Amino acid sequence: MKKVVLIHATQLAMQPICDAFEELWPDANITHLLDEELSIRRSQVDELTSDLYRRVTSLVELAMLSGADAVMFTCSAFGDAIEHAKKTVDIPVLKPNEAMFEEAIKSPKDVILMGTFPPAMEGMAEEFRSSFSSDTKRQFDLVCLPSAREVLKEGRTDVHNDIHLQEALKHQDKLIMLAHFSSSVAKPMLSSNTTNVVLSAPHSAVKKLKERLLKH
Repeated sequence: MKKVVLIHATQLAMQPICDAFEELWPDANITHLLDEELSIRRSQVDELTSDLYRRVTSLVELAMLSGADAVMFTCSAFGDAIEHAKKTVDIPVLKPNEAMFEEAIKSPKDVILMGTFPPAMEGMAEEFRSSFSSDTKRQFDLVCLPSAREVLKEGRTDVHNDIHLQEALKHQDKLIMLAHFSSSVAKPMLSSNTTNVVLSAPHSAVKKLKERLLKH
């Protein structure tokens, strides 16, 4: 049984990834590291600081010491720090959105990255654009819905999902990437009530990691 350590910066991301593992890879041995100070400090700065780099690397090293076969981050605001931390260990370390980005790039549709946490959005957009062919005729747009994050923190999931739905209805027939693990709870509503292809980071990440680990 493969052990996957999930590193969280917010409790909002925990249930969505647990649900994705239960659906797609129930036999995986998953454990959790929660460091909410990560998201607090990230919200206070425009760019990743050396302290945040060290914090992310320390969490990866801790996961490695616990016997992890792989590490998965569930917060999308630390991409460059995760890339740096990957170099310190010899096990797979997966950024939250890399698997979802890979799926989206293969699609012929116009793409929208729909998120709720402003500090994470531009870095994610830059990461996606770097892989999004410069000569493509497809359009890539960024939409941030911070009010949805606030109501989700209050437990008002239905309102969170409706905010996403109202935005998605403005972009019919496009591919929507739900930027954060927490926002993946809107996927069933969007898939049922729009003509959009909807990707969620947790489902894409679990599929990618399962395929990678079970090859060995």
